[in-house]
Amino acid sequence: MNYETLGRNMKLARVAKDYTQEKLAHLIGCSTVFISEIEKGKKRPSLETLHRISVELGVGIDELFYGKVCPIESVHINCIHAILADRTTAELATICQILKLMYPDSVYPKLTFDV
Repeated sequence: MNYETLGRNMKLARVAKDYTQEKLAHLIGCSTVFISEIEKGKKRPSLETLHRISVELGVGIDELFYGKVCPIESVHINCIHAILADRTTAELATICQILKLMYPDSVYPKLTFDV
């Protein structure tokens, strides 16, 4: 495993979420120095710490290691997910209909609540 790539991708995802090292450290319960050392590839976080980092940054652990990070997309997807999380089925159906009108050339799966 390449820990320099991990650190680089972690920093990209952190910056994309507009988090400082201090904020991420606080959210996952570690020191700012530890975050800095991970981002420089000098420290190897435990699997538990990697999990907490990936959850807070909204990216998969595999994305952190293998460079598949699309931080801007991840941030937008997380934002959309948060907005939609507490919506009713009827509200979600309406949102789907609006999206279909906005993007008529896209391919959509047939969903049980489609009208």
